[in-house]
Amino acid sequence: MGMYTYFVIKGSVKEQYRQKIKQLIDYYDNHDYDIPFERAVDDIGFDLFKDFKTGQRSSMIFYGSVDFDENVCEYNETTGKWHIECDIKNYPEDGKEKNSMDMFKDLIPELFEDGLFFSELYEEFYVPSEYELRNGELVLTNAKEVLEDRKGFMYR
Repeated sequence: MGMYTYFVIKGSVKEQYRQKIKQLIDYYDNHDYDIPFERAVDDIGFDLFKDFKTGQRSSMIFYGSVDFDENVCEYNETTGKWHIECDIKNYPEDGKEKNSMDMFKDLIPELFEDGLFFSELYEEFYVPSEYELRNGELVLTNAKEVLEDRKGFMYR
């Protein structure tokens, strides 16, 4: 079955992308979730996702795996507040250097306003990596705890 990465995002989408995010969420709410993310992005014309859209699990960033019961995807188009909680199998695909989560993290500074909270927890770790978006960069806010948690990881 493989390991999962659980993540949480709470932040405000930049004003210029709010309508497109609403369209993307509505697209999946009104269609089969098995539709490739690439098709959804192309159908609504969301060019920001051009590099990310071909990832095998890219659509799961918004809705997670069907194996997880606590998925959250709440969005307010007016304020841009977006809250996502879900899990994905997160492995690099053949021929790609980055996995879907790393590709999405590259999009965060472009898509969200400063102040965003982002957390990811790989299934075998105890402490999530927690980030804030500051001056357009994701900053790890709990580095000491994360490093301590990962120490001796292979020997647990």
